[in-house]
Amino acid sequence: MEKKYDLAIDPGMTDGKERNPNKLSPAARNYEAHTWQESFQRHVLKHRDEILEGLGKAKNWREAHKILAEYDISIKLRGNGMVLMSPDEQAMKASQLDRSCSKKSLEERFGVFEARRAKTQGKSKRRYKPRPLVRHRNTPALWRRYLSTRKVMPRQPSLAANALRNWKMFLLMEAHQDPLAMVLIMAHREMLSLLSPRTSLKKNRRPKMERPS
Repeated sequence: MEKKYDLAIDPGMTDGKERNPNKLSPAARNYEAHTWQESFQRHVLKHRDEILEGLGKAKNWREAHKILAEYDISIKLRGNGMVLMSPDEQAMKASQLDRSCSKKSLEERFGVFEARRAKTQGKSKRRYKPRPLVRHRNTPALWRRYLSTRKVMPRQPSLAANALRNWKMFLLMEAHQDPLAMVLIMAHREMLSLLSPRTSLKKNRRPKMERPS
């Protein structure tokens, strides 16, 4: 799909079996389906090996928080477990990153959980920020226009303002005047159909005829 539409090759998506052993959660898939932006969970799994290597060297909670902060990740208690959270409050179970990151495993290593102190900041290596899920070589110009449009949106919520907060909706609104927007829309839809074959089958399946009683 990336080659067909002249898109940027994303190792996190093309080499998923090798670099992304964990599947995206339903919440992350829904986020990407509704926004066409990279989810926090994809960001975390993309840097999975680096994060686990850093956590493997950590000796206490302070060092663990510092490592995670380098990737814009905070870890918090939730229910009976732990979650990894993004700056915009997206969350994923810590154990989805790796079994060694479960509450039980981490507390066995570092003791009872200690929340991150405000001063515990790591120098960000891989910041999580909104970015298109599918990237074309000419996407940056359209993405910059999207971001600049968001900056000048009125503070009072409106239907148009809410639509522009979403990359997917922005593309749909731009498609009538920008061919690139239409190309990206087609790429997204075809990619989603390939990733969700069951959904496509259900849509194409004819309804069964009821037998006469």
